[in-house]
Amino acid sequence: NTTATLTLTNIQIGANNYRYRAVVAGSGAGCTVTSNTATLTVANAPTISSQPVAKNVCAGGSTTFSVAAAGTGSFTYQWQLSTNGGTTWANVIPSSAGAAYSGNTTATLTLTNIQIGANNYRYRAIVTGAGCSVTSNGAATLGVNNAPTISSQPVVQNICVGGTATFSVTAAGTGTLSYQWQYLPNNGTNWETLPTAPTTHVNGITSGAGTASLTMTPSSTEWHNSRLRVIVKNSNNCEVISNVATFTVNALPTIASQPVP
Repeated sequence: NTTATLTLTNIQIGANNYRYRAVVAGSGAGCTVTSNTATLTVANAPTISSQPVAKNVCAGGSTTFSVAAAGTGSFTYQWQLSTNGGTTWANVIPSSAGAAYSGNTTATLTLTNIQIGANNYRYRAIVTGAGCSVTSNGAATLGVNNAPTISSQPVVQNICVGGTATFSVTAAGTGTLSYQWQYLPNNGTNWETLPTAPTTHVNGITSGAGTASLTMTPSSTEWHNSRLRVIVKNSNNCEVISNVATFTVNALPTIASQPVP
């Protein structure tokens, strides 16, 4: 305060509109000159009312991180990414690592086509208002899980009415896998989910629709040229859909003339 430069630290909001000036004294005759007045403007930084939260997704999927802020005037946003557990941070741009990004300068960051390599990436937002900034916490961690993989696909089945066809799939993945077989009628457009319990239908019997092997016993040709597929999910609720297998059901021949004694 007795030099040509006055330094202020830890400035409080109560100092808003304080005024400062310097009185400069010469070395002789006690002469002084007073500077113009300088006004100090102190603004409150925005406050974050809702922090970004951790997300878990499947590889190839999408998600968002959002932040909500309160304060005076309008805000600008800049999302940041850490690939090393929060040690260093870099501004997110559309081509940043791990996913395709949009909204990186808005309150909501959108990630699409998320890659498995983005597992454990962290995200935070810098919110700026009235020239002051606040940074969200760095606890918004992204968990990315692989979907199951199918090593053996269902294959075409060709049987006669009254016979039994089995459609099977072999899959591997994290934790316990679940299965759900679906059926598309000939010339149909909407896939139907088959009951997981053994069920007698108008056109035959199905069983094992909640397992890796589906058994179908047709009582007519109504299932002819239908399509079957299975959705396999792992314990992280990530899924893969099998290839489609065609079901051919042939009518039994009829005897037009029986042998006679």
